[in-house]
Amino acid sequence: LYPGMIERIPGSESGAVIAVDAATRRISTAFDDVAATVANIIPPQTASGLLIAAGLDDGLGWCPVDPLSFESRLAPDVYVLGDSALQGDMPKSAFSANMQAKACAAAILARWDGDDLQPAPLINVCYSLAAPGYGFSVADVFAPGPDKTTLMFDQARTTPLRAAPSFTRPKRNMHDHGTIPSPRKSMDERARPLPRRACRGAGPDAALN
Repeated sequence: LYPGMIERIPGSESGAVIAVDAATRRISTAFDDVAATVANIIPPQTASGLLIAAGLDDGLGWCPVDPLSFESRLAPDVYVLGDSALQGDMPKSAFSANMQAKACAAAILARWDGDDLQPAPLINVCYSLAAPGYGFSVADVFAPGPDKTTLMFDQARTTPLRAAPSFTRPKRNMHDHGTIPSPRKSMDERARPLPRRACRGAGPDAALN
């Protein structure tokens, strides 16, 4: 989209960033100095400092959790989800965190009621705008297992490179448990409260509404 304008320099090629001079727009790495008109520096990613200070990351930088309930593997009755959780293949996105929160809430309700915990469907859908009138998407489905959440398929996950504006993803079920709610539904209809029993069971309606 932007030939000759944007260059990505991964850490494996430039080394760690050791200094940034904002006045001269110069970035110093272990191997070289780079000057840029505009630079977006991505720092090393870790879980929240609060969780690391509490020892919930087990020295890994991310917090190990049970893939079904998102309960910490190190501290019973403590739940970690979203960016700080080490939960397998799920990306660190707001959509993922929202799905994890619903699965976590269902797990807590099941524990309170003395019911067996049922795996909740976990999906991630992200849209990115790269230019006026041009964007791309990714849609993933994950299966929670005993050790981690696993990507269920790796084909046709993203918008094809240089897709025509007329490109549309075929309408189909995302997985066997249900479909993504239609954005055409009114806000009132999508925001209606769910019965407690529906939430407790972590079924498709509870997880996807």
